[in-house]
Amino acid sequence: MTAIVVFQLFLKMVMGESSDWGSIIKFLLRVALGAVGIGMAFGIASVLWLKFIFNDTVIEITLTIAVSYFAYYTAQEWAEASGVLTVMTLGMFYAAFARTAFNGDSQKSLHHFWEMVAYIANTLIFILSGVVIAEGILDSDKIAYQGAINCYKFSGILFLLYFYIQLSRCVVVGVLYLLLSRVGYGLDWKESIILVWSGLRGAVALTLSLSVKQSSGNSFLSTQTGTLFIFFTGGIVFLTLIVNGSTIQFVLRLLGMDG
Repeated sequence: MTAIVVFQLFLKMVMGESSDWGSIIKFLLRVALGAVGIGMAFGIASVLWLKFIFNDTVIEITLTIAVSYFAYYTAQEWAEASGVLTVMTLGMFYAAFARTAFNGDSQKSLHHFWEMVAYIANTLIFILSGVVIAEGILDSDKIAYQGAINCYKFSGILFLLYFYIQLSRCVVVGVLYLLLSRVGYGLDWKESIILVWSGLRGAVALTLSLSVKQSSGNSFLSTQTGTLFIFFTGGIVFLTLIVNGSTIQFVLRLLGMDG
């Protein structure tokens, strides 16, 4: 979630907003601390509200939906904070303090319902990203980059980006290996390899790339750049799911960690 806040900061800087240190610190404080405060406020209010509801699963589920969306809208549109961090804080508050507000049957129903919602949302993000990529990249009549899109060129750049991402994970894990091996549960060299290879990209990356596409088409960010941004992001997600995701079981077996 920290990456989302940093992404929003860089996107605002690209779009021409002030980027001095004072503005950056103010933005980070407003987005991060404001989101936590709003999420906790909605969490407290909704838990108090739930005390007036007794054994009505439908109303409890409806309340969590309404509170989640209203909290996101309040933070994102009114307070200019992070709506994602707000909803995350709200969920953590529910997990920590709202268990007694739901009876056993309601907890199970609520868990299964939000699992289904998360699955549908992930599916829709992948479908929407595919449609945008097809519309912007594959239809050469709508976008041109130096006359025409060179598929081989951009495919090569995509594979190069995939290699750099894997290399960056190796560097980060390698630099922090001594610390990670002595803190918490510890980390050995086999687990380090799994940590590097299991870095899959998914719905969050695609959602951020869609926001770049939506913000494009102006003097700061061209339509071509926005389309290529979502193309490369979608390609990286595809490669990590196909290559890393399909071979992780083989790597576990190779390291003797599948038992």
